[in-house]
Amino acid sequence: MSNTKARTPIAGSWYSGRELANPPNTIIPHSSNRGIIMNGESPPPPPEDAPAYVVDPLQRQPGDRLREIATWAATLADYKTATDRDANHQEVLERRIEAAGYSANPADYEGVPDRAYISIKEPQDGYKYAYWQWRSKPDVDAPDMNQAIGALKDS
Repeated sequence: MSNTKARTPIAGSWYSGRELANPPNTIIPHSSNRGIIMNGESPPPPPEDAPAYVVDPLQRQPGDRLREIATWAATLADYKTATDRDANHQEVLERRIEAAGYSANPADYEGVPDRAYISIKEPQDGYKYAYWQWRSKPDVDAPDMNQAIGALKDS
């Protein structure tokens, strides 16, 4: 019998088990029964289109708070999906604008960027006005800009 110990494949290399307590790409169990993949020292990258004003504050949070936020975000996503608030909200506003005789295309308005969205305000009971709204720069701290579309009749 030889004195060699059994080796285990980990991350494309062979370790006897003594080299590293938590080798790279090790799955560490978590109380939620999901494994967390640890890849050296780097945190996982955010989604490519995630805005910095969401990503930056999340990266500063401790793990337990991130789990609470993740639970809340999943519940919020379920709510929005069930109520169809995120998918059709702007489409409903666009149809309302067009029904009032206005264009719902930001390109038809001078100085309104493509990233603008429709907002409806009610400054007095019974009086509703539609506006294009957008940030002056794609930054959360940039001031809001707006341009009037026109008055809306009660519907």
